[in-house]
Amino acid sequence: MSDFAATYIENADLCSVPVENNRYRVYAYERPLADTENVRVLLSWEDKFDATASPFCIMCKDQSLVLVTILSMALIVSGLYNFLSKIS
Repeated sequence: MSDFAATYIENADLCSVPVENNRYRVYAYERPLADTENVRVLLSWEDKFDATASPFCIMCKDQSLVLVTILSMALIVSGLYNFLSKIS
């Protein structure tokens, strides 16, 4: 994903998504992916786009969700995973 972002994505391609007290720059890809229809893949960077940094990647099949909901839920799950990996 980092290579894709560095090669094909520009800051103008991103939208700004606020989640709690942070802002994320998000690139949304909404098309079929492999054998799955209606997939939304999000690449996000906290604060600003950095083509050299690995994006936070999310895949969502629920087309009814808005970007802020998808990103909020993914950040909660990611935080829980990080917390559980530290205590185990």
